[in-house]
Amino acid sequence: MNTKRIAVTVMVAFSLVGCGDDGVPPVADPHAIVVDGKPMKQAEFLSKYCVGKEGNATCAAVSKAASEDSLRRGLPKGY
Repeated sequence: MNTKRIAVTVMVAFSLVGCGDDGVPPVADPHAIVVDGKPMKQAEFLSKYCVGKEGNATCAAVSKAASEDSLRRGLPKGY
C-alpha cells in the first residue's frame, strides 16, 4: 500500500468515528425532557449526557432551552 492510500483510509476511519453514537439520547422537546419514558430536568440532562460534548446538537438545544426557561421565570422575590 502506498502512503496516499493509507492516509485516505485513516481519514475515512476518523470521520466515521465522529459520526458514531456519542451517548446523548434524542430529545423531542428540550423544554420538557423525557429519556426512556422518565421526565428529566434540563440541568440533570446536561450534567449526565453533555459534559465534554459541546458540538452535540441535542446538548446545544437543551442548553438553549434551559437559558430561555430561566429568563421566563423572572427574578425571585426581594430583587
